[in-house]
Amino acid sequence: MYRKKSRGWYKHKDFILIDLICLFLSLLIAHLIRNGSVQSLFRAGIYRNMISFVILADLFLIIIFESYKGVLRRGHYQELHSVIRQMILLELASGLYLFTVSDGHSFSRTVLYLMGVFYVFLSYGTRIAWKKHLIHKMAEGGEHSLYIVTNYDQAAKVIQNVKEHNYNRYNINGLIIVDKNAVGRKISGIPVVAELENAASYICQQWVDEVFVNIDESYSYPDELIQELLEMGMVVHVNLAKVKSTSGQKQFVETVGGYTVLTTTMNYATDRQAFAKRALDILGGLVGCFLTLHYKLFLWMTDRQMDAAIYVILWRRMIAG
Repeated sequence: MYRKKSRGWYKHKDFILIDLICLFLSLLIAHLIRNGSVQSLFRAGIYRNMISFVILADLFLIIIFESYKGVLRRGHYQELHSVIRQMILLELASGLYLFTVSDGHSFSRTVLYLMGVFYVFLSYGTRIAWKKHLIHKMAEGGEHSLYIVTNYDQAAKVIQNVKEHNYNRYNINGLIIVDKNAVGRKISGIPVVAELENAASYICQQWVDEVFVNIDESYSYPDELIQELLEMGMVVHVNLAKVKSTSGQKQFVETVGGYTVLTTTMNYATDRQAFAKRALDILGGLVGCFLTLHYKLFLWMTDRQMDAAIYVILWRRMIAG
């Protein structure tokens, strides 16, 4: 089943998790420098409450201000500006919280300011490192097999755009050229594997996850090919300049390789649905293990009782004899 791409703040869940860890470590290091140990950080009520508050406040600010929108396209200076803005908002929110609660005066202001300083360094460093890791992964591809249906003149441009915006980590395994027979050639390093007439028969023999259709407006829309692909259960992305509704199929708007496309598939699962399915699988496994353990325990106790009963019978016979 096709998994619908995450949208909004949730698609940056990896960055958000790293940011929350950096914030917690910043508070931990700041308290260690100020007090020489971290024991009171978890013992004193105001410090325990502060840990929960700053983490929730950081998550709230990330969602409200969309702190990670376009994060992979930001340069170093823009990233530093984003981190400093997040730190200032956190410091203001934390100061307001300490001013509001009754025991806020017992929280060290030095710890608060040091937390902000360490947060800037840790968050900025981890964001840059993680972005480099993701960009490297994007260049490698690896998660989805993608075939591109396009015309000869714009094939190189389409390949370039998909590679530059390869956030979904596509492996471009082949091209299907609709306006000429270029089978056997390579365009920007990608082989032309079929022409329009035999594209469906070729794809049904290959491992294909998704097909991207992006044809110049001067060419006719390949309705027959797309219908055959959908009947084979393929996920088809069509550039919005060439959209048509398809009855009996799920359709929604996404972004593929920098293009806004209409994705058509037999069925799909959102991240929430995929998480629910995984949680149910885990719960079912735990219930199965629990029942199995109880069954084994019941058999063991039954065997022990039978052994004890046999021992008593034999003992009585020995005494009677």
